[in-house]
Amino acid sequence: MRILPITPDLLEQIAELERVSFAQPWSANALALLCGDTAFGCACLVQERVVAYGGMLTVLDEGQVT
Repeated sequence: MRILPITPDLLEQIAELERVSFAQPWSANALALLCGDTAFGCACLVQERVVAYGGMLTVLDEGQVT
């Protein structure tokens, strides 16, 4: 198991996991926010496959766990 920062090359795997997990999933474009300056995301990989992910968006003095 490896835990890494989310990078653009992981977004499609994360989007697929999002689609099978949620009725209203975030798109790969929306998940790309987790690679930006105002957010942080990490992914857990097992045998090079994303099995979990999470992140935090920040705006001014507020934060949202994703």
